[in-house]
Amino acid sequence: MGNSYRVTKYKGGGSAGGLSSPESEWTSYLDVGAKVGLEEYLIIEGQYVGFVRDVCKLSHVDRLEVQELEVFVEETNYKDGQKIVLPDALNVVREVLREQIWCKLVSEKVEFHFGYDYYMYVICPFELPELLKGVPTELNVEDFESPYI
Repeated sequence: MGNSYRVTKYKGGGSAGGLSSPESEWTSYLDVGAKVGLEEYLIIEGQYVGFVRDVCKLSHVDRLEVQELEVFVEETNYKDGQKIVLPDALNVVREVLREQIWCKLVSEKVEFHFGYDYYMYVICPFELPELLKGVPTELNVEDFESPYI
């Protein structure tokens, strides 16, 4: 599909030069109440959800397919191979970030993969930083091959 990017909430560099989380940083939804308050968590979660929404809108994608679904709660509204409209896909992003499910969200134009510690990967045929100029986001975007390809 072309270009692969890693999207993170992290600002600092790690020993390998890429963005990484300091030990004191929250890296899981399970940290809500211990390392991060719910209000701050929801702000960051909203940035990830908004990022997916904006990339889909800019690339004219209104449906994504749930692929490789793994479910960590008793039930979910989604099934592997299910094609869902963008508003439902944004709910999937929330469920992935809250560690209720894991999956890839895929279309012909763009893919979203989710890693541990709030790393998200975007695979697309276009230059993502160029596409996102003028789109407000506090998330960091860097060239990085998705480990989930």
